[in-house]
Amino acid sequence: MSTGLLNSLRRLGATALDLVQVRVELLSTEIEREKLRLINTLIWIGAAVVLAGTGLAMLAMLVAVYFWDSYRLTALCVLTLVYLAGAVAAAIVARRRWQAPGGAFALTVEELRRDQQALSAATASLRAAAAAGDSAPQPPQP
Repeated sequence: MSTGLLNSLRRLGATALDLVQVRVELLSTEIEREKLRLINTLIWIGAAVVLAGTGLAMLAMLVAVYFWDSYRLTALCVLTLVYLAGAVAAAIVARRRWQAPGGAFALTVEELRRDQQALSAATASLRAAAAAGDSAPQPPQP
């Protein structure tokens, strides 16, 4: 095996390792971003749930007190049905969002796809060059 080929293989190996390192770093960065986004979203969801729950409880008390003398039971039943319908709708939306495909790691996947295409193209050109080299007459070995 010639030294030129050996050096080329070493450079190819070093380039491949550098490529893998960059892709792993990109994946790590995307994982960190997704984690921070998820924590931030959960904090805001928690705040919204607490504030909405307090507001709905106050509204329910207001409606119940307003209709206390005339339609107390009807008002409480209507409020209960409204809250239950809202809970079911929220559960359906949450389930759909949970099952929907996300865009997490899209950059890493795209970079890996580009790497695969570049390697396929390089492999094809090496095969073509090797096929062309096999058909050419070989110089005599000393």
